[in-house]
Amino acid sequence: MNHPGWGTVKRQKHQRYLEAYAQLPFRFQQDQAVEAFIQSRLRLMDGRPDAFEHDDYHPANIIVRDEAFAGGSVLAATTGVTRSTIF
Repeated sequence: MNHPGWGTVKRQKHQRYLEAYAQLPFRFQQDQAVEAFIQSRLRLMDGRPDAFEHDDYHPANIIVRDEAFAGGSVLAATTGVTRSTIF
């Protein structure tokens, strides 16, 4: 099977996100700084092996306890800890 490398897939996904963002009727503060930060680090994906990746990391999947990061949905999947058991 001829599958593109992880870096290629992630770059393509990033490009799709940029294109979708460009269609929005608003802009976030510092968006150009964030994009420059990401662009300057895309090369770090070169040569990285394919591996299991959560790939659904967003605020709704973050668990906070005592005003500190306490995990995410991967933590929930591996430990049984969920938002309802924390809050």
